[in-house]
Amino acid sequence: PSSDGLRRSWRLVVPPDGAWVVVADVSEGKLRRVELATGKIDPKTIDLGGPEIRCAATPDGKTLAIFAQLPAPVAAKKKENAPPTFKGRLRIVDVASMESRNSFDVPLQVHGLALGDRFVYCYGSDGQKGGVWVVDTSRRSAVNRWGIVAVDGQLLVTPDRKRLYYFE
Repeated sequence: PSSDGLRRSWRLVVPPDGAWVVVADVSEGKLRRVELATGKIDPKTIDLGGPEIRCAATPDGKTLAIFAQLPAPVAAKKKENAPPTFKGRLRIVDVASMESRNSFDVPLQVHGLALGDRFVYCYGSDGQKGGVWVVDTSRRSAVNRWGIVAVDGQLLVTPDRKRLYYFE
């Protein structure tokens, strides 16, 4: 990469047609889109919301989910042996317009995610329970959780969006 602000970027998403790449530019805290044929960086950006992020795309590459871990608020009186408090911001982005369609906070620490039609599947923890969390973007909240999974793994939604796989 050149000295155009993308030197320390990470978290790349490339759609199946390979026309562009979406880059989470952590050094500047921005989501950027780069046209691969020309190398041109789209001037429109989206604020990432924090340095610790996770990204996932729909199989067609038209929609992104971005999860940014936020600093947890410190309680005035924290009880002894109380579980940790986590908070993150989940954002749904239309890649063609580079606009955020939905953004809301969820009480999770997320290690990875996958994006379906209406749901975002996050694996991580709420401070007490680990597992794969189902976040309903229309309700703007976690609606279900499946079992305990290891921290190092990946989630994958099949292109037909009928199956979700977790790999350790």
